[in-house]
Amino acid sequence: MLRFIAALFFLLSLSFQSVAQNVPADGSEPAASAEIKLPDPLTPDGVRDLVSSISDADARKLLVEVLDKLAVKAPASIEEASQTGFMAAVRESASGVLTSVRDTFLRAPRVIPGIVTAYENFVSTHGWPLIARTFGIMAIALVVSLAAGMAFNRFAGNWRGLVRNMGMPDSLLELAKILVGRVLVDLGDLIILLIVLQLIVGQFVAPEMREFARIFMISLVVLPKVTAELTGVLLAPRNPEWRLLNVDDRTASGLWFHQIAIVAFMGLGAFLVEFQVSNGVPLGETRLGAWTTLIIFLWIGAIVWRYRDGVSRMMAGWETETTPFEQFVAKWFPVSMLVLLAVMWLLVEYLASIERFDLLVGGRHYLTIVLFALTPALDTAIRAIVRQLAPHLHGEGEIAEQALKASNRSYLRIGRTLVFGFALLMTARIWDISFTNIAAAGVGAQFAGHLVQALAIAAAGYLIWEFTMSWINRQLSKEVAPAAVHSDDMGEGEGAAAGSRLATVLPLLRLLLQATIVIMTLLLALGQIGIDITPLLAGAGILGLAIGFGAQTLVKDIVSGLFFLIDDAFRVGEYIVVGSTEGTVEKISVRSLQLRHASGLVHTLPYGEIAQVTNASRDWVIVKMKFTVPFNTDMKKVKKIFKTIGADILNEPYAADILQTFKLQGVGDVNDVGIVIRGKFTAKPGRQWMVRKDIYARIQRMFDENAIEFARREVRVNISGPGAATLDEEGKRQIAAAAVDIVAAEAAAKPA
Repeated sequence: MLRFIAALFFLLSLSFQSVAQNVPADGSEPAASAEIKLPDPLTPDGVRDLVSSISDADARKLLVEVLDKLAVKAPASIEEASQTGFMAAVRESASGVLTSVRDTFLRAPRVIPGIVTAYENFVSTHGWPLIARTFGIMAIALVVSLAAGMAFNRFAGNWRGLVRNMGMPDSLLELAKILVGRVLVDLGDLIILLIVLQLIVGQFVAPEMREFARIFMISLVVLPKVTAELTGVLLAPRNPEWRLLNVDDRTASGLWFHQIAIVAFMGLGAFLVEFQVSNGVPLGETRLGAWTTLIIFLWIGAIVWRYRDGVSRMMAGWETETTPFEQFVAKWFPVSMLVLLAVMWLLVEYLASIERFDLLVGGRHYLTIVLFALTPALDTAIRAIVRQLAPHLHGEGEIAEQALKASNRSYLRIGRTLVFGFALLMTARIWDISFTNIAAAGVGAQFAGHLVQALAIAAAGYLIWEFTMSWINRQLSKEVAPAAVHSDDMGEGEGAAAGSRLATVLPLLRLLLQATIVIMTLLLALGQIGIDITPLLAGAGILGLAIGFGAQTLVKDIVSGLFFLIDDAFRVGEYIVVGSTEGTVEKISVRSLQLRHASGLVHTLPYGEIAQVTNASRDWVIVKMKFTVPFNTDMKKVKKIFKTIGADILNEPYAADILQTFKLQGVGDVNDVGIVIRGKFTAKPGRQWMVRKDIYARIQRMFDENAIEFARREVRVNISGPGAATLDEEGKRQIAAAAVDIVAAEAAAKPA
């Protein structure tokens, strides 16, 4: 459209500049001239040729006719666009497509005659000697380039074999270096071909035939060869070990061959269309381009459907672990490719129906399909980059592993978003689409511009979201989970060692940042498209006041929890005591925490109700053990046993959990049963139970080996008097029973 308007202004300027010079001297009107036709297609060169070949009167007449058409059609089109609905536009477009398809089939008999006519015009214009000389020079150029390529391959044979026989490296940088080397080796003969063509064709072909030779060689020689080399790097049909895409041998070979054939046929069609236009056959006369497009689209669709399983695997990539969404995309990628082909074909026919052939120049529909077909390669490249550049696991435990996976997924989504944005911009550039020029749709340019800015804000907010989540997960992946403690090794009422402070705070920080990013992005986007967000902010303030006055307990819980976290009073995995409730901290939320008791019960405690916290999982724990032995026990022997046990446990697998080994503290008490001796050791929190159990077992065994008994409560009856010596067994049993009854009565009389 811009070119058309420029041509009109060009004609207008020429007309006004020459009007005074071309008026007849006698004042009579200029003679009527023949009907003037605009060149098809309307190009700047065609406009200049037309202006140079017509008189000033014809130029004025042509300008008036064109301006009259614009003056009539422009308001009508605007009014029609504003009054007709969406369905009417769809019906009109469908009618235009059907008309274009019908016209394509009706003009099918003209294809061969059109090529013949163009050929005859070409021969009559340039003559057989010049044509034969041109083809001879191109043949010589091909032979010379072929010989030079063979010489290059022989010269670089060792290097080519060395590069192709290298194994797949682990480093992304090394892989990039090897791929560049392979491309240079494989494209060496192509570079030689281009140089030879430039030197021979550019110097020895006649100037009027150079454009013909250039189009012929590029369409039928250069493009198929470039396609063969580049697709060979991706698919490697002869070297499966170097295959960058996840495809089987059959799919790789089939896709490689058919891509070369399709590009060669596409180049032939493009050359014939340009050949016809350049030799007097209008672009829409034979609809050769429509037939070429239809055949190519059907060809691509048949290949995609034939190798649909391989194409799905190619889209799924090399990873063994894929998300359900990735599996869905991989499964339906061939179908989406077929849908795109159908949409592109309908678009081509629609543009042909409204005679917008300028939008089809350069094969824009083909470039769009190629860009979409490169999706598996781009996604595979993104995964490889993420796999190489993403941080490795530095921590230990399930939390670190899950965080690392989430971080890598964030990197992958960021890469896919950037590639999608790039593909969107490239598609818009291919079709000369301006995102802010949607006024024709009745939206208005200003609103359209704001809408694009709002979408850009949303995209930026999403990227910030992913970067933030990736950073948090990367920090969590560095965490080392506390060693697992089996329930058999845990004492009643105690828990295992806890995680770090970051592992406790970062999940809450993640929730806070997520809410902040969503709210800020939403408000900025709404404000950008013209929605007044002041009432929203005012409503949020009022809601905050309502929450502050009506939910004081909730605010108290949140604020108290904030200060508990600042003070680092507890962490996830620690065993704490809160009043009469105790257990392991299992979950920390915004307003409460959950404790799991050793018996499995879960207690939920609001922060505002916590007056005091006793933490049993910090730094170290001292375990004191008491043993009661009879009064006649040899204390030197007991001390030696305790010392031996303290030395032996330092050689056990759990020795790393012992901070201070087991030792005797001496006599702690003397009661009516025996002597109470004490021992103690210091261990890591949560790891003391295995040590204590082993110490109990060792003491019992070593006491038995040294004939030391544990003291136990006994009732001794001292019988004296004249008949004590002659007391029989039955009398002794009666006295013992009476003594037991007395002891039981005394115990029952004591207060609880």
